[in-house]
Amino acid sequence: MCIVGSLLVWRNRWWLNYKCFHLRLLIIGYYELEDARERQDYRYDLNIIFPDEDEGWVHEQFLAAVQEHLPDFLRNRIVCGDDDLPLGGMRFDAIDRVIENSFKNLVIVSNASVNDANYLMTLQMAVAHMNAVQLENVVMVFREGIPDNQLPYLIRLFLSKNKPYFQWNEERYQQMLFWEELTKTLTRNKKMNGILPL
Repeated sequence: MCIVGSLLVWRNRWWLNYKCFHLRLLIIGYYELEDARERQDYRYDLNIIFPDEDEGWVHEQFLAAVQEHLPDFLRNRIVCGDDDLPLGGMRFDAIDRVIENSFKNLVIVSNASVNDANYLMTLQMAVAHMNAVQLENVVMVFREGIPDNQLPYLIRLFLSKNKPYFQWNEERYQQMLFWEELTKTLTRNKKMNGILPL
């Protein structure tokens, strides 16, 4: 019986190891590595990246809600679109400077973003910077449902690595939950445990 039991344990060792890992997480929990830098150590609190077609929605609804739910994020420290980019130099150089000097980069994903080349280039710059600094400073907000087969590769890769994303919802209680979770994510500076292959 001991030999048979030992053979069964050895044969199913990966499955048992996997289950023990989840049991340990359930009992003990896990420790998330946080970076010592605070939001005040950056020039910008938040950089909102969105496709050009969503500019009206972002400025009228989303930015107002951000200022309501995150009163510590000052409007002059939030970059929202091309109008808030620093003057001088080329557009993508200014975008790169903003990405590098922002505490969080918030990416709005919608059907309009799928075919917007400038948006996808900006997203790639943000993810490359996230890989370079090894901090989870890119957060995605899906404004609407998009079929999986229409999502750009970089967004699918981002989601496959369990990076933070949220779904916008107009329903009142879903909105409350959305802002509660998004606020928690935008105010913490977590370290990454792996890079995204670009």
